[in-house]
Amino acid sequence: MQRWTFHSKNALPPEAFSLFFAIAPQLLLALTGLAVVLRRRSREDIFLVAWLVLLAAILYLPNPAGDLRRRFLDGLYLPLVVLGAIGMYETILPRLRSARAYALIPFSYVAFTAIGSAFLVLAPLLIATQPQYSVPRTWFDGLTWLGNQPSGRVLSMPGVGLFVPAYSPDTVYVGHYDETFDYVNKTQTALDLLIGKADIVQFDTANHIRYVIWTADLPTPPPTTLGPPAYDSANFKIYRVY
Repeated sequence: MQRWTFHSKNALPPEAFSLFFAIAPQLLLALTGLAVVLRRRSREDIFLVAWLVLLAAILYLPNPAGDLRRRFLDGLYLPLVVLGAIGMYETILPRLRSARAYALIPFSYVAFTAIGSAFLVLAPLLIATQPQYSVPRTWFDGLTWLGNQPSGRVLSMPGVGLFVPAYSPDTVYVGHYDETFDYVNKTQTALDLLIGKADIVQFDTANHIRYVIWTADLPTPPPTTLGPPAYDSANFKIYRVY
């Protein structure tokens, strides 16, 4: 887990041992299917091989999307699973004479590989109440309200911007630190606008901002130039620009 977290921060390709350990069940079975597709070379087979080759290039060659490598890595599993199914039903099972083994082996493999998926689903339940995985009630109510409004672009601090896309179809000016272009400068710009150091009305017009979110952790009172908030609470306010 530490290696993968480090990878997310420095944008390097996944460390080889950890990557193999993570995908071993799919990879080992996929190798039995790879021999089939290389021999058969249908259009679909070539597509699967090309998928893997292009993905390897994205992961290991220098490219401008380096911070997103771990997102592209998610695309590895689909071709591996397809190759694994080909290997299972065209290489392994035809060699078996026992009807019981023919039925039991695919079921056993799926049951084994499902353990990892079950862990990923159930493990977060143990830490779901930690502050980093929850939001205050006022935030939740405000974001729920936003989700029922016409979609648009949202100006807020990145802490709120992380949650906006989870509750609404809106896009944010600044959100995730790894996936917001020019994150540091945009964060400073958002702060200057929300605390009154820059003209927020002019900025909203120039950047097609539809909603502005103010939270009580900002060091200044809510902006008055935007008029009354469309959603109003003591700690969380949403201004509708148009």
